[in-house]
Amino acid sequence: MNPAVEAAYVGVGGAVFVATVAFGTTLAVTRLQLAAARRDRIWDLRAAAYVDTINNVQYQQERRKRGLAAIPKLDVQPPATFPVNWDHLHARLVAYASPEVLACLAAAGDAGIASRAAFKRWEESVASRPDQAPADRDAALAAVQAANDGDDALCQQIRRELLGHRETFPRTPDNRGWALIKGTSRGRQ
Repeated sequence: MNPAVEAAYVGVGGAVFVATVAFGTTLAVTRLQLAAARRDRIWDLRAAAYVDTINNVQYQQERRKRGLAAIPKLDVQPPATFPVNWDHLHARLVAYASPEVLACLAAAGDAGIASRAAFKRWEESVASRPDQAPADRDAALAAVQAANDGDDALCQQIRRELLGHRETFPRTPDNRGWALIKGTSRGRQ
């Protein structure tokens, strides 16, 4: 066979091989980019739900504080208008929150319900049974403190997750994250 034809076959074969490898690499990179973009979208939705949760929790704690001051004066608090609707926020949390945050949310919710019940008993005793009011006040204060502690635990878990988020950054082979961010080579610190 003519050497020029052989060289052409080798050249064409090499070009086909390079094109096939390039196509496979491009496909793999595109899949990785799409997966990373999906993780980022989910993370953005999770972070937004977490920030709204902290906003509602802070409002709730301030409302409890005002309520404790209002009962002895027999003041009536206006109805609660949370910054974000809890029902919609709860649905977003169920969709995007971690199991740890959901567990803290459930514990804080239970403590909040107990606090409202104790608060209501104290409010009723101030109005109708003044002799029972001091004991109900102490129970309400303890319940409010437990509810605030539950809210604080929820906020702490959310902060840990928000500040410790590293899902979008590559991991090194020894599973130490941030290697590329810190400017170190793979496997060295």
